[in-house]
Amino acid sequence: MSQPTPPEHIPDAETLDAAKVPVASGILPLLGVIWALALICLGVALIREVLVHANAVSGSLWVAKTVTYLNDRPPMDWMVPAGVAAALLGIALVVLALRPRARKELAVSARTGVFLTTASIRRLAESAAADVDGVDTTSVSASRSKVVVDVTTLSADSADTKSRIERAVQAALASLTSQPTIKVKVQSVGGGS
Repeated sequence: MSQPTPPEHIPDAETLDAAKVPVASGILPLLGVIWALALICLGVALIREVLVHANAVSGSLWVAKTVTYLNDRPPMDWMVPAGVAAALLGIALVVLALRPRARKELAVSARTGVFLTTASIRRLAESAAADVDGVDTTSVSASRSKVVVDVTTLSADSADTKSRIERAVQAALASLTSQPTIKVKVQSVGGGS
C-alpha cells in the first residue's frame, strides 16, 4: 500500500491582499430608482404617442399638445426662480454623487481585510458586559466612535462592577484598529448607581 503524499505548503508570500474598506451606498440608489421610474413613465407616454400617430389607438397626441401649450406661453415671473431651483437641484445631485460615502464599519487588526459593523460591535460589547458577574440586564448602543453600555446589576458595589464591565468590553473590542470610546452606566436593582 502506498503512502499518501502530503499536501503542498503554501508560503506566506501568497496570502490574499487586504479587502477594500466597505462603505455605505448613500442616497444615490434611491435617486437612481426615482430617475428610472420617471424614464419608464416617459417611455410609456412616448409609446402611446407612437400608437396614436400610427392610428393603432384612438386619442390625441399628448406630446404635441404639451409642446404647443408651452411654446405659446409668455414668460412668467415664476420661471426664473424655477430655473434657479432646478439648477441648484442639479448641483446638489452632482455633489451627492461625488462626495465620499459614509463608512459604517471599523477595521479589525488582521493581515487581510476584516471589518465589523456597528451592529456587530454592539453585540460584542453586549455579550462581554452580560458575562460579567452580577450583571442582570444589558443595553448597548454603538457607533464608530462610541460604545455606551447601560447595565442593571444585582450587586451593591456599582464602582467595582463598572470597572469590570469596562475591562470586559475593552477586551472584547481590543482587536479593532480604532478603539471607540467606552462609556458604562451602571444601575443596581435596588436603585443606586
